[in-house]
Amino acid sequence: MRLDGLVGPDGSTPRELRASFWKRGAGRAALRTALDWNPQRLVIAHGLLPQENGREALAHGLRWLA
Repeated sequence: MRLDGLVGPDGSTPRELRASFWKRGAGRAALRTALDWNPQRLVIAHGLLPQENGREALAHGLRWLA
């Protein structure tokens, strides 16, 4: 997981999943919608759970899409 950049403070989406996003425009639109919700906390599959600033954590985790 470390080699694929999934863990740690800069953890992100696996490379093979990122490569499967052919229509990134739709993904970017969905990300903008989710960021507009202004989440405070997130429930994620692995790593540290952001207890605050969920919007920033979401934007940081999906920065490859933006």
